[in-house]
This record gives sequence, structure tokens and C-alpha cells, in this order.
Amino acid sequence: MEDILLVHRKSNLKIPAEVVWKTCLRQIAFFSETSFQLSCEEDDQILRGSKALGFLLEVLTGLQSPVLGETEVFGQFRLFIEARRQAGDPLFSENRRWLNFLLTEVKRIRTSHIGGLGSNSYGGIVRAQTKTLDQISVLGTGHLAKEILPWLTQKQLKLVGRQPEKMVLADYKFKNLCMETYGQLTGLGQAVVIAAPLQDEELMRLVNTYGSELRKIFDLRGESNQLKSLLSQTAIEVSSLDDMFAELAGSRKDNEEKVTAAKKVILQRVDQFMERSELRPMGWDDICA
Repeated sequence: MEDILLVHRKSNLKIPAEVVWKTCLRQIAFFSETSFQLSCEEDDQILRGSKALGFLLEVLTGLQSPVLGETEVFGQFRLFIEARRQAGDPLFSENRRWLNFLLTEVKRIRTSHIGGLGSNSYGGIVRAQTKTLDQISVLGTGHLAKEILPWLTQKQLKLVGRQPEKMVLADYKFKNLCMETYGQLTGLGQAVVIAAPLQDEELMRLVNTYGSELRKIFDLRGESNQLKSLLSQTAIEVSSLDDMFAELAGSRKDNEEKVTAAKKVILQRVDQFMERSELRPMGWDDICA
């Protein structure tokens, strides 16, 4: 059995552990069997070996996401892996078989079984809902902002961040893109995508000061907030993560057969991986694996 143990928590309670990967919906703590030390909550899932790998594959391929088949979660996981490697964490070293299996299978399963499931990205949702709008501001310079920008290349785009040095990135090579800091902001345009952990108070200040043309806000913050309520008496339409998830509920039902088939393939691939035989001519296990 691969030496991998996960603790999965969907509540808002923080897991007090160093190796925790967080998304807007869940927290997953990674351990080896020998390093497992955590005071678990009643609703926590503890997953080992094949169950851990199967669960991770479903999460990373977007099968556990309300936005079915989304790609952002896999990108976030790769950033998490890189951070753990830079920290010298042996659980995420390049020769870990369970980790290499995951990275390979996510790409294979997405290509073979998850294509054509509708909008696979928050950026795709934003593009579909801004067909009549030309000027869009993206608040944030992190991974989520980078995932959204390529979907909006036909728009007049503005990227807004706090630190100019983080905004001058080779990835942002779009003809219609300008960059401003919050202190230099000249306007928000017709639509705003919130892709940064901003507080409601700061957002309301930005809207009141720079939002004269604003018609639509896409609030991609995972944490609870009151922005929709605060703007309920205005002409600005606010779409939260829950709103986007609800809109996709119908299309998710249509995709149930594809999802079932993909999950079956995941189980088969995990079983094959866990039951594999390996040739070790020297007669010992790879200490680092």
C-alpha cells in the first residue's frame, strides 16, 4: 500500500497541520502513516492508500466540484506541490510514486472521459455571462486571476493588484490588458471579477468610488460575505459562487453518465496501481519512494 493518509474536512474549522491544501470547498491534510498526528473532528474523513488516491483523483479532475470538470483545482494543487517541494517535504518529492501516478492520471482521465462536460472553468462562466459587456476588471493577481484572464481576451481588460511587481508577469500577454494598483485605480468598467480575498468594506469603497459604470460582479471568494446584500438596492447584479453552482446544476444532471463512467475508470486505475508488481533486482525497496 502507498504510504499516504489524508484528512478531509469540509467545515470552516481550520486544520492545525502544516501540510494542508485548501480550496474554497475543502481542506485536505497530507500525512504518511508514521507522521499522522492530528486531533480530528467528528465529520472528518480519514482516507488511506487506494481510498485516498481515488478521492484525490475525483477532486483533481473536477468530479467533486460544483463546477463539474473545472480545471482551477488541479492548477492550485500543482502550486501546492511546488510549495511543499521547496519546503523540502519528502512526502512530495519528485520520486514519490503515488504523486506521479496522480499527476499522470489526472491528465489522462480529463482527456479521455471529462471533455465536453460544459463549462470547465470559472472563466468560461464569466465569459458566457458578459457577452454584452466590453470592459472587465479582475481584482487579484494570483492563480485564479491567471486562469480567468485567457477566457476574456476579446474584452477590454484591467488587472488590479496591490503590488506592481507581482503584476508584471510573462503570462499576462494580452493585447487589451492594462494593469493598475488599487491606489492608481481609474475605474472598474462594466463588470468586476473578485479573485482576491478582499473584505466587503474595501469592495464597497471601490464600488462607490470607481463603479459608476458597473453592472455585474462575479464574487469568487470562497469565504462567507455580505456583498450581495450590501448591493441589493443598486442596479449592480452580484453572482456568488453559490449562484454559479446553482446555474450549473441542470447541466450536471445531463452529465451523470459521463461522470459515472469517469469514476469507474478512476477506481480501475487506482486498483491497477495499488496491485502492480515491481521488479527489484537488488531485493530491497526504494527507501525514498
